[in-house]
Amino acid sequence: MKGNSYRFLFGDMREANLMYEKAYSKPIGIDEYILLRLMPNILDTIEKYGIFLIP
Repeated sequence: MKGNSYRFLFGDMREANLMYEKAYSKPIGIDEYILLRLMPNILDTIEKYGIFLIP
């Protein structure tokens, strides 16, 4: 199974917070993809590792 490596206690919360700060720091355009603003850490993980579905 692919994914972010385990880090004790806080995991990748710091990186996720940085992604949210970057996403919220600039105004969103009317034609931009809204999920980039709402869930930047989820989309980054999907871009890195793909979608893993349990059958």
